[in-house]
Amino acid sequence: MASNDGLEPMEGYVDKIGVIKPKDVKEVKQVAGSVLKELNAHTKNISQLEKERSAENAPPHAKGATDPGVCSREHLLFYLLVVKCTFSGVLFPIFDIGSDVATAVTHFKFHNINWGLLTILFILLPGFVCGLAIMVKGLKAERFSWRRTANYAIVLAIMPVLYPFVVVLV
Repeated sequence: MASNDGLEPMEGYVDKIGVIKPKDVKEVKQVAGSVLKELNAHTKNISQLEKERSAENAPPHAKGATDPGVCSREHLLFYLLVVKCTFSGVLFPIFDIGSDVATAVTHFKFHNINWGLLTILFILLPGFVCGLAIMVKGLKAERFSWRRTANYAIVLAIMPVLYPFVVVLV
């Protein structure tokens, strides 16, 4: 099949890829020129794709949006996630533990010592369980020594008091 645009026919083209015979190359300049032409075409395509991708990833005000107050979907989701984490991770635990402490104080004010102590026990119980789990896991990890046991006992004693703060801060 003959072509009118001056190009060789495509028949057998796949067989010629990667095979250069001396009869195909008349001069080294011809090979260098065709390689440079191919390289320039690829460089042009790559730079055009980079421009398109940077235009797609540009902030809304850089794309021609006139209102700088327009918030992208990603920013909105980030702000909503910050609000959710603030409420569920900081405010709710503070109010939960705070209301438990206020209830214990109320019990003590009205001379209900048993109810006040029971409320304090339930405030400290999760920290005790966490400290106990850390102690057991730590003591099982290595060979027994009295020094390690003493260190883990300190963790067990401190965890019930620190646990409410750890819940809020972590």
